[in-house]
Amino acid sequence: MPKLTKKLKEELYNELGFQFSGIDEINYENIFKAIDLGEKFKEFAKFFELDETVYGDIIKKYVLHLILEESVNIVKAEIDLVREFPDEPLLDSSFGEILENVLNNVDFSQSEDFKHYFIETLKKEDNRLKDDKAILIEDFDEGSRESMPVTLYPFSERSNTLFRLYFMNYVNKKKPIKPRYWDKDTVPEILLEDLIIHYKQYTNLLKGFGREINPTRDLLEIERETNIFYLLKLISIISIERIEKLSKKDRKKYFKALSSITLIEDIPLKLYLAEQLINDKNESILLKSKVGYNLLFKQNFLYIPLLTMFLKEKINAPHGVLTVKSTEIDKDVARRLGILKKALYVYKILQSVQCYRVSDLEMDSLLRFDKNSYKYSSIFFELYKKTSKIKDIREKLSKEVTDDCFQFIFKRKEALYDYLEYESFDFIKNGEKLYLE
Repeated sequence: MPKLTKKLKEELYNELGFQFSGIDEINYENIFKAIDLGEKFKEFAKFFELDETVYGDIIKKYVLHLILEESVNIVKAEIDLVREFPDEPLLDSSFGEILENVLNNVDFSQSEDFKHYFIETLKKEDNRLKDDKAILIEDFDEGSRESMPVTLYPFSERSNTLFRLYFMNYVNKKKPIKPRYWDKDTVPEILLEDLIIHYKQYTNLLKGFGREINPTRDLLEIERETNIFYLLKLISIISIERIEKLSKKDRKKYFKALSSITLIEDIPLKLYLAEQLINDKNESILLKSKVGYNLLFKQNFLYIPLLTMFLKEKINAPHGVLTVKSTEIDKDVARRLGILKKALYVYKILQSVQCYRVSDLEMDSLLRFDKNSYKYSSIFFELYKKTSKIKDIREKLSKEVTDDCFQFIFKRKEALYDYLEYESFDFIKNGEKLYLE
């Protein structure tokens, strides 16, 4: 991705209408209030008939979480460096204290307390795992910062999450977390039942630890692999009667449109769209796909990456806060400490709010439908197949389109929106590429 000049970024921010009011004290609440998303974001809200305030707040929380997450994507060599200088001051704390906070509340699956909790939970679930040595929990991977997720790309795999441990050690192999929907022996009713089991097991693991952890990256990771929150939300509110009234062609477009919302990574935004669109009034919006998909592509692959870039530039530390206080160290170590200090400063500022809480995503509506009903389970199965096929290409598509957007910005800015319109039209028309036809 080319590095945009300061002048070019300012032009883009102005065109999109991004604004950031001056704030006296830098903290999460003030940053959140200072953000104005501009008219371009409002186009999406107006088209899908969303409440602008609700929609805007969801976007701002998600982007601020992305920035927080990037700030703590620190690898083992960086952790070792922090531990060499644990008394280095930062705001009202120290390097050592902030690192422990990160490891216990964000990268908690790597903490000794969580490993003990996880192993004890496994033992209760499976009598074969009486010996701790039967459960392998790997330490941090070696590597550079460049190998870690980049916030500009949706659906990048997150490091050190509960999902990896869950998938490796906890999943009942008779009820796989990623069922093979193409298997001729797959039974729709059993698939739905299995995914509900995983939904409950995973959220119970997050709740059962009993600590003030931030579960956002762990919820994003299981959703990335399964679309489980979105699918269970759909099946809990969808109307079989309405679907049965659709023509074969419109039913196909309807399911394709619902599944395509999984191009959005943020879980609350997907669930909010589902609530707003699955009703008699707004059903037609889903079927008028061309404009909607174009706006979806702009939001995902242009506006959100640029908003993330914009806000990262606005979270600046007061003079002197990032100065390295440790003495008698060489320039390279001082430089590395300075980079870490900026990252941990961002974490310290944004850590107070969890983007997602498990309780917010727990769905009482799951009890309102009969999961054993063939009609419900067959509709769920059809949606599952569609979303799984989109998932197969989603990460690659996200990276390619985002990279191409920035190439157009850098070389042919005037053709940017034409490119996005072409890509969104190709997405809905090129069934062979997406396996959706």
